[in-house]
Amino acid sequence: MNVSTSARVVAILAEARLFATARGRSRTEQMVECSTRLGGMFAWSVEQGRFAREMMKPETASACEGGRFRVPRPPVVPGVKVLRSLASSDAGVASYQATGRSGEPLRVLTSMSSEPRRLAADTRIAGILQGLIPDRYVPAPRADVVRMLDDVALIATLDSDLDQEADGLQLAAKSNTFGSPRVVFHRRDVLVLTEASGTSVEELPAPERAAVYDTAVADWARTLLEDRILIVSLRRDRLLAHDGQLCLSRWSGAHEPSADALALLRNLMAAAFSTAESTRQEAGDHAAQIVADGLGVEGSLDAIKIPILALLSNQDQVLPSRKIVLQIVGRQSSKYSQHSRVEMLQLLRQLVWLRDLAAASGVSDLTRPWRQLALDLGC
Repeated sequence: MNVSTSARVVAILAEARLFATARGRSRTEQMVECSTRLGGMFAWSVEQGRFAREMMKPETASACEGGRFRVPRPPVVPGVKVLRSLASSDAGVASYQATGRSGEPLRVLTSMSSEPRRLAADTRIAGILQGLIPDRYVPAPRADVVRMLDDVALIATLDSDLDQEADGLQLAAKSNTFGSPRVVFHRRDVLVLTEASGTSVEELPAPERAAVYDTAVADWARTLLEDRILIVSLRRDRLLAHDGQLCLSRWSGAHEPSADALALLRNLMAAAFSTAESTRQEAGDHAAQIVADGLGVEGSLDAIKIPILALLSNQDQVLPSRKIVLQIVGRQSSKYSQHSRVEMLQLLRQLVWLRDLAAASGVSDLTRPWRQLALDLGC
């Protein structure tokens, strides 16, 4: 069934009316609740806010953390008994505890079948709305803005694509860094996995969480640089600790990285930790150019350089200024390709998620594992 633009507008207006008349809680909490009910880009934005606390106001981050996503009825899978639904931080994927025929513990994932259509409808509506804005308030050519919206919506769609999840788990088997579940059954909208062993990182005592951050950064970077696998799904809610090893429960989007992804990480570490000032300056400029080329935007690199270099720093907050937002949604360059832009946005988001893991773990020095990596790799 298609989600028409007109039907989506009606749903959005209905939630807007509820928001306008609601009483008793903060406006931010009410907005998050409306967004989770609407699904699509609204719910996906809440999911992103939950794991990017330092990039938004504290009250907004707390409201996103408390947002609850709807859970559909569990799917019917031969030989699998669903026991209960599990609390999920994913807007487009529901999770269930289950057992197999022999009583073995399993995890069932199901994608929300209507979410891709909602995402597409939301993107169409955003494109129509920006077409109504006077030209002087639009930061870039309208076609470029629409293409950026389409690319962000593609990332949201990929996040809940269980085919992508199955492909990522195949790559996981080729790496010895993170443990991973095994695929038991797969069809387009359902994935049955072995239950990953370990204790959720969010439930560990504070000293153990701090050690997990160091290990997670080192393992993620080595998986990228040595195993040539770019993981873009590593979040604190998906990490488990078991017998000295970390297990990652979700692998959606993992892929063989481009040369630019490898070069960006090396240049970020060199820009942050090289002992030579000239090397730090050159590496910082190169990193900014890699990001601009990956995003397919043109213009001054100054707006990009400062926030990306902060990703590997002890800076309290990495808040994107209005200038960087306009730069990212700025004029499209001749080097634009959708694949490169999507990979670059996923990579930058992954670095933000690693910072979120550090904050949740009470880590005082975010640079420690990065500094050691830079030393080991000669950056």
